Amino acid sequence: MTEIPILFNGEMIRAIADRLKTQTRRPMKPQPEYMLDPIPCEWYTPTIIRGGEEMPGKDIYGTYNDDRGWKSPFGAPGDLLYVRENFWHENILVEPYYPGHYEDGEYIDDGYSVERVQPEWYEYTNTPGGMIADDLSANILDHIRYCATDPEPERPENVNQRWWEKRPSIHMPEWACRTRLLVKRVWVERVQSISEADAIAEGIGPPQDYPHVPTDLPGFETRCYRERAEQFADLWDSIYAAKYPWADNPWVWACEFEVKT
Repeated sequence: MTEIPILFNGEMIRAIADRLKTQTRRPMKPQPEYMLDPIPCEWYTPTIIRGGEEMPGKDIYGTYNDDRGWKSPFGAPGDLLYVRENFWHENILVEPYYPGHYEDGEYIDDGYSVERVQPEWYEYTNTPGGMIADDLSANILDHIRYCATDPEPERPENVNQRWWEKRPSIHMPEWACRTRLLVKRVWVERVQSISEADAIAEGIGPPQDYPHVPTDLPGFETRCYRERAEQFADLWDSIYAAKYPWADNPWVWACEFEVKT
């Protein structure tokens, strides 16, 4: 079983926690010029060239056509996705750092000091290989707050010694991830193939009424209300419109999962 990181925004984090979201979709990169029919999504062995000779490469779970293959960003059924999200971590001021430089092999002090900071949990995780020590005496997660569900930490009175710093999801360490998702199914499809049931599984809310604003989204008939799939189209374009707009009907990876933690 492989563990793979995945990023979600706060709204999707809350939908997953409430068991309202059990699917996700991401664009294929690069986009295929064509796909086989039926579309395979399975283990396959690519051919690689080494030393001028063709030989079998490492098995990959994904899809392929006659020109190339694509590795699934979600892994294979049975793998785990650990969810990275925006977070705060507590910092603490440590001893000053005196920067300098080497000149002709001699280290020269630059003549000033810099206040060096580190996360409050640094001493518990600064072990060989970056792993967490097995004999932690403190609860390391006391120094983490999750932006999607936790209130913003209060600003301490002595901000010169200890404070909270907001960090983007891409920097969340694996040990701080509170949610793990078991991959149940992975497939490839066009984004406009999403059904109403799939849109519900994506965490999209009930249909919305717009009596005087008929839709003009590609792939939908003109009508004066918005089904869940249309709402998903808006969500998709809010994230991917620049490179993979809904109107282009790009190929996507789709994944069905269940919450493990």
